[in-house]
Amino acid sequence: MKHFLALALLLVATHAGAEVSRVVDHARLCVGDLLPGASARVREVEFGPAPPPGGSRLVSRDEVLNAIRRAGESTVGLRIPASMRITTASVRIAARDVEALVAPSIERALGRGVRLTRAEPRLELVLPKRYEMGTAVVPKPPRHAGPFRTTAMVEVTSDGRVVARVLVPVVLEVGEEAAHPDVARGGRIAVVIETGGFLIRATATALRDGNVGDVVQVVVANTGRTVRARLVSKEEARLVEGP
Repeated sequence: MKHFLALALLLVATHAGAEVSRVVDHARLCVGDLLPGASARVREVEFGPAPPPGGSRLVSRDEVLNAIRRAGESTVGLRIPASMRITTASVRIAARDVEALVAPSIERALGRGVRLTRAEPRLELVLPKRYEMGTAVVPKPPRHAGPFRTTAMVEVTSDGRVVARVLVPVVLEVGEEAAHPDVARGGRIAVVIETGGFLIRATATALRDGNVGDVVQVVVANTGRTVRARLVSKEEARLVEGP
């Protein structure tokens, strides 16, 4: 009987100390990802970020206990392994397939008269299994027509969070329309100033080229004062407060 009890205790200790594996497919961990058998309230406790796509993270029993206690939940009766290996499920996208993936985001970020000729990704991507392509940031092209080489940055999101930023060399074609600014340096525009609940319009001169949406410095004709204004159309700008 004593030998049987000793063997049983040894098996229990071995099981408690064994590393347990968990695979997730989202960007944030909850305790439920680690302890699927816990109560609904405990499963909903946030645990923190998941490992990068394809990567893993070793979580100890103490980390899980501390997270549950910080959330004000009871740990009584929970069976928690000594350690858990958390791996984020991933997909690999070959470099030749990345262009089709990032092109829509890049095209949405381009200004009037600029088009994407091609993207030239050089590396494969390792992304979460559940991912979405987010917004892209593309440097402003020069003000002359013709091809323009640059690098675009495209965000990748999972569960509404940015999990990666992909840099992609691109070739853009700058058309004649984009080569000319909406408002040229020295151009006359109307500046709208809101004060005391009233709108005041004043004539001003732009001190540099700008497109609709840009903030440019202008000189107000009546006062000679230099102010910053955001272009809302080719004929009008709104005063921008602050430095």
